[in-house]
Amino acid sequence: MGTSYSLAHYYEQESDSMRAPEMCFVMVDNRQQADQYSMIGIYPTYFLQDDFGIEQISILFLNKIAAQICDRMQRRHAVFANQWLRAIQREGFLG
Repeated sequence: MGTSYSLAHYYEQESDSMRAPEMCFVMVDNRQQADQYSMIGIYPTYFLQDDFGIEQISILFLNKIAAQICDRMQRRHAVFANQWLRAIQREGFLG
């Protein structure tokens, strides 16, 4: 079982809050000791882009269990997430 996180960029369009994009992630922490960072897995599970009407689920959870995984889409989500997080870091929002 993991912990879910959401990360989104919002802007306003005609008085509506728009997500461009929002991504959800699940973090699985299998560490036995605090410094075992390689035992942490972070996997994108969801992508939403309001302005283009895109909503994609790459890992579907039912009763807290990964019931369905779309490997191809999950890999695309991971590539995008890595690019997006690098851009956020370059802009000074991550340490």
